[in-house]
Amino acid sequence: MFGDEIDAQAALCLQEYKTNLEGVKSSFNQFIVEHDVTGKEQKEVSKELVRMLNLRFKPNAPKRPPRALIVGPPGSGKDT
Repeated sequence: MFGDEIDAQAALCLQEYKTNLEGVKSSFNQFIVEHDVTGKEQKEVSKELVRMLNLRFKPNAPKRPPRALIVGPPGSGKDT
């Protein structure tokens, strides 16, 4: 694939990501916290993520290990 074919495939992948993300958001909307990290240093993002994971939505709830799902479009650096 070259040129326009790659652009078309990338657009298709991005559209599929957005469609799947909307389904996840509608299913888990009460548990989702969105955070924009555009232009932030990795160290700053790490600190903010730790702070968010330590939040309790119910003050009397037992403390459990946090679960986090990091999502983003293909090639956005989610593994980093």
